[in-house]
Amino acid sequence: MKMLFLFFAIALAALPLSTFNYAKTIDLEGTVNSFEEPVGLAYANGKLYVSDAKKDFIYVVDGDGNYVQKIGGPGHTDSNLDGPEHIYHDGQKLYMADRSNGIVKIYAGSSSFEKIGQGIYEMTEPKGIYAYGGKVYVIDAGSDRLFVYDKANRDYIGSLGMPGLRDGQFNNPSGIFIEDGLIYVADTMNSRISVYDLNLTPIRTIGRGEGGVQLNRPEDVYVTDLVYVVDTGNNRIVVFSKDGFPLETFDGYGPGNASFDSPKGLLVMESQLYVADTGNSRVLVFNMDKSSLGRGVVGAIESANRSVSEYLALAAIGNRLNATVSTTAPGLLLQASTFYAQGKLTDAQTIAAQAESDARSAKTELEQKIIVRGRSLLESARQKLALYENRSSDVEFRLKQTEVKNKIASGASKLDAKDYAGAADSIIASLASASELEKMYVSKSQQKIDDEQEQAKAGIEARLVEYEAQAKAVQARALELNASAQLGYAQSLIASARNALLAGNLLDANASLEFIGQEILKAQGKLNATGSEVGLALSAINATESEFRLIENGKILLGPNLQGARLMLAAAKEKAYSDPATAQEIAKQAGDAARQEGGNARLLSVAIIVLGAFMMAFFAALVVGIFLYFKGRRKKGI
Repeated sequence: MKMLFLFFAIALAALPLSTFNYAKTIDLEGTVNSFEEPVGLAYANGKLYVSDAKKDFIYVVDGDGNYVQKIGGPGHTDSNLDGPEHIYHDGQKLYMADRSNGIVKIYAGSSSFEKIGQGIYEMTEPKGIYAYGGKVYVIDAGSDRLFVYDKANRDYIGSLGMPGLRDGQFNNPSGIFIEDGLIYVADTMNSRISVYDLNLTPIRTIGRGEGGVQLNRPEDVYVTDLVYVVDTGNNRIVVFSKDGFPLETFDGYGPGNASFDSPKGLLVMESQLYVADTGNSRVLVFNMDKSSLGRGVVGAIESANRSVSEYLALAAIGNRLNATVSTTAPGLLLQASTFYAQGKLTDAQTIAAQAESDARSAKTELEQKIIVRGRSLLESARQKLALYENRSSDVEFRLKQTEVKNKIASGASKLDAKDYAGAADSIIASLASASELEKMYVSKSQQKIDDEQEQAKAGIEARLVEYEAQAKAVQARALELNASAQLGYAQSLIASARNALLAGNLLDANASLEFIGQEILKAQGKLNATGSEVGLALSAINATESEFRLIENGKILLGPNLQGARLMLAAAKEKAYSDPATAQEIAKQAGDAARQEGGNARLLSVAIIVLGAFMMAFFAALVVGIFLYFKGRRKKGI
């Protein structure tokens, strides 16, 4: 059923649209003034002027198509005409190309005519005429030239062109029209409309196959915002854009009238088209629907182009949201344009209708996808926003949350209003803002981490400085004790911790600190132990030295011989730091030796004193004995 509907729609689209609707026929049929070979048309002051090349009259009819009068008549006098062709009316005067008389005649209301083209610069077969900018331009088919005359005094100004097929050349030209400084010439036997500037410089050529339309012996041209051409050899009217693109072809066929037969003249008055249907001896009038002008194949292509453009514009929006729908519409439109350029108008119109149908279907489907995708993306933004609800009281962070909420609301509103471009902007902006919110949260969290890390680094640095000071103190103490500090491993750990700190590896740096402290404590413990032993050794040495002094000061008669003890004490001093235990033992031994020597000295001193006393007593006793002996003898008188 769907396929049948599509076929029916395409079939309807293939029918010609009603650009031209038959209005009436003007032929004065049944009177002596009926037309026989109407060619030229002009309209002025509510009246239609029709030149009849066979009857040699210019017929004037009113707006209803009723006979008013006729001008001219067969003959070669100043007031007669012979084979008049195209005519022009400027609102005051009627200009007539009197072809067989080889002259242009001007009718201003009297029986005698003014004339243009007599004298040395005579024309041989004038067919087309137009007044513009104070000049009168006449197409002379006999000489294939364009003659120019002064409108006011009718003097000859010059002529342009020559026989030929190239641009700027003519081959039995006929009608002429001037619009906006451009001259349009129906170059009949060259089967084209040649467009020139006022110097007859070629501008463009119309009707030479563009859009599949080839003119055949066009006899007349009329220009408004479009270019209307009597395509005489093809018995039709062709409408072009001013740049030469064909918009419509019309053969006159329709209700109330038959097709054209060798039409030679046309006139456009507002929304009506007048055609001099020469072979049928009549003037046909059609009402024009300009809104549908060119709505045949060109209209179908333009309509398809609009639909495809709308789809592509929506597709560009969809791509931003990753919502896509594929369609053959663009390819079909290109194919339709190709067929049109090849002159396959029916095929072009059918394919264009299919392209339009496909484009509209794709657009409808794409709209739904955009709505679904847009809502999904908005929900993603909402979920991300919810993750950070009440996570921070920072003012900037709260403002960003409000911004995300507003963009989500804007996207949803525009999506409901089918403002898809605006919705895409808001949706993408809401996602971007939600991501910025996330980054802001991470950034602020990271800042907190960084601050904490900086504090940790400062703490580690302070501990390292403290440990370095402790290590220096241990080294100084070791130097005092003349001992090894045993800090090699601790110093290696300090260097490792500093490197880890510089690299930002706080865990490793902190782990090293624990070992550094242990190593320094261990070294301090060993030094403290060594210091205690050294202290004991030094105390023993000092005590021994004091004992030496006491022993020396406590001599009785003889001083003790402390040389050996002093040597031992010197040895103890040398070992006090390197081997304090031995030094202490030696000091003790030195003390023992000193005491021994002191004791010996005292004993010897006492012995000497006792012996001295004995000797003194002995000698005293001896002296007393001797004294008593001699005294006794003296008494005896010995």
